[in-house]
Amino acid sequence: MKNYFPVLCLLTLLSFRTHGQNEKDVEAPDSTLVIVNLSELPRQVEEDGQKVRDLLSLAEDTAHIESYKSSMAALEGSVAKAIEQSDYFLQSYARLWVIQNLSAKWIRLNDDWVDLSIKISNSTKNVETRLRTCQEMISKWTNLKETIAGDSVSASLNKPVSDLINNLDQVERLFQGKIKIYLNFQEKVAINRTEINRYLEILTPLRNQDFITFFRRDEDFIWNQLSDSTRFDVQMATSFRFASRDIIDYLRSAIAKIVFVFILGIFFFLLFKRNSKRYVQAKGDEPPQTDQLLRSLQFPLTYAYTFTLLFALLTLTNRPPLLTEFLLLLFTFSLVILIVKRSSGIVKIITVSILILYWLDFLSDFLITDPSISRDIDLFNAIATSLLLLVIYRNRSSVKTQFPRLNDFVLRIIIPLFLVINTLTVILQVWGFTMLGRAFTTGTITFMYLMPVIIVCSIALQDLFHVLQDAPFVKYSNLARNYYHLIFRGIHLGAFYLLFVTFLASFSLTSLFISAWDTIWNFGGQFGEFNITVGDVLEFFIIVFISWTISVVLKVLLTDEILARANLRRGVPMAIGVIVRYTVVFLGFILAVASTGFDLAKISILAGGLGVGIGFGLQHLVANFIAGLILIFERPIVVGDTVESEQIEGEVKQIGIRSSRILTYDGAEVIIPNSNLINNKLSNWTLSSHSRRQLILVRTSAKADAEKVLEILNRIARQHANVLATPEPFVLFEGQLDQSLQFKIYYWLVSEIFKTRCELNIQIYRELKELGVELPIPIQEIRTNADTIPTLTSRGS
Repeated sequence: MKNYFPVLCLLTLLSFRTHGQNEKDVEAPDSTLVIVNLSELPRQVEEDGQKVRDLLSLAEDTAHIESYKSSMAALEGSVAKAIEQSDYFLQSYARLWVIQNLSAKWIRLNDDWVDLSIKISNSTKNVETRLRTCQEMISKWTNLKETIAGDSVSASLNKPVSDLINNLDQVERLFQGKIKIYLNFQEKVAINRTEINRYLEILTPLRNQDFITFFRRDEDFIWNQLSDSTRFDVQMATSFRFASRDIIDYLRSAIAKIVFVFILGIFFFLLFKRNSKRYVQAKGDEPPQTDQLLRSLQFPLTYAYTFTLLFALLTLTNRPPLLTEFLLLLFTFSLVILIVKRSSGIVKIITVSILILYWLDFLSDFLITDPSISRDIDLFNAIATSLLLLVIYRNRSSVKTQFPRLNDFVLRIIIPLFLVINTLTVILQVWGFTMLGRAFTTGTITFMYLMPVIIVCSIALQDLFHVLQDAPFVKYSNLARNYYHLIFRGIHLGAFYLLFVTFLASFSLTSLFISAWDTIWNFGGQFGEFNITVGDVLEFFIIVFISWTISVVLKVLLTDEILARANLRRGVPMAIGVIVRYTVVFLGFILAVASTGFDLAKISILAGGLGVGIGFGLQHLVANFIAGLILIFERPIVVGDTVESEQIEGEVKQIGIRSSRILTYDGAEVIIPNSNLINNKLSNWTLSSHSRRQLILVRTSAKADAEKVLEILNRIARQHANVLATPEPFVLFEGQLDQSLQFKIYYWLVSEIFKTRCELNIQIYRELKELGVELPIPIQEIRTNADTIPTLTSRGS
């Protein structure tokens, strides 16, 4: 302790000195001046020394740098190889699929470089953060070293502090060196991405051939042999070899996705197989022809195979075009089993012919290296397609009978249109417009093949969700029970969307459609200071619709799924669900307004104008809105309550912001404004309890035994199943009235009010009749005299 006493004295003097300077000079002290308790310096030196050692180990770690170097070297090799292949095919004849394969490869390389750039950027940010920490520690300890420089007592700390500063300087240099390396990496990334973009700009117009580019005559290619056919064969062999290697490299890089798709296929097979066995065990025979699950239960392996191909197409992104064609060709087996097997007669011949034509078109485009043979196959396909379309049109009734899912628009409009086009295609190919003729023929064959593929996939998805409909998480889910049918509508809409996209892609109309859509989307004008386009309006309604859909799903999810299973007070889940729903709708509306470019600050002006309108014409609407909020928060009634208001009695079905909906016992749905429920008298029969007291009035003849009648009525009321035991029912004898004895039965029940009253009345009537007790019937006597006014008297039976 005595070693630190002079240090404490020095610290005290420094404190007084600083205090005196502050009194004399009002300027702020130097920000680099650090004053600490020198007794804490040894501990701080040890703590910061450990931090510096950790930083030093991180600074000396070059694992990330070596990993980035190896990744960059591999990518640079891929780029060099892609440049060599692109230059080769661009300088020679290359078919469209080769250009598409090159474009897909460049896109994958660009994505790989982007991922590497993101990783390098994240590493750079981490090093910069640690560098700033290091520089702050250097500044801190440099100031502390100057503070204790002339102190003999703390001289023992000079060396540890100096070593600490030296280590920090070393760490700073290492981190700065890392940052330079990462900046060099980013510079190389930028250079390679520039090269990639250059080749993509060259290949994109060739890959996305517009429909108009096909209108040129290329007779020299069709009718004249190439000057060097051997060179053409070598080029095609090189193209196919390049595509095959590209597919192998792609599959190696996507091995995780392939395993995932394979596991999904096994899962779907086991799912359909299990449901097939369960169905057969339950029915004792094969499923009937009218069963919705017929296909999935009869062909579990085929359906699993179809789902595997479908998810492969969805999962394997940026794949080579040749791989896409192979995956589409594999759907042939699904079509043979699910369509060809169930068709008959001329329809089966039509289906098989479509499959054969698609395979011939694939061979002509991808595998045939001799241009003369490819030309002959194209001409044969054009003639065969025209004849096939003619057969389909003449037998459209048989096709519709066996495949009712086909729309009449396809059979009556699309097929004749394709027939006319392909008839002209034969003439165009003979005339020399081979590119245009091939575009028409290939587009027709591709669309005719992919249309049943899309239909089969949609049927498979529908059958899958029919199978999952029996799952417990669907059966016991209110959300699934109410909105499960929307899944099937979504599948139908998705199938129509894919058919439309397939039609555009098959006939090379995608670029033309996109350009036309962009023109329509950006069509608009300046309205004062506000610029609005068709796209802004559509975007506004799309965002509002999406927000409304999300709000409905969230409300049902919270009200019926999550909060309904929590131990909350009655009505709280409904209140939370309504608040969340309208909050999401409000936020969606604000987002939709902002997406149009409207200045949100001007909403205050709109709100002012709206306030004036509210004061004059919308006061009832606002009153109902506020009353709706009161009903939601105060909860005098909740959904499911039995209420009576304005001589209307029924069950509350919905409580909205403006009005509420009550279902009466007559089956009518009455819409009542919320302000009426708040301002007027309201009877809630189920606010705190669902039990209700009922009254039955019984009148017997004056000669009946009152005690015996009381015993019978009590027994009848207590024995009925719907009558509550607590509070127990009771019967009152109210004496003689109009020459009869009057009894009142009071009982409590929860539900089935009218049915219970009817059953009790029947039982009372039967029991009293067996006992011999007469029930009085009112009799009226009218006596008249010739000279007097008629008098009316009433008596019991």
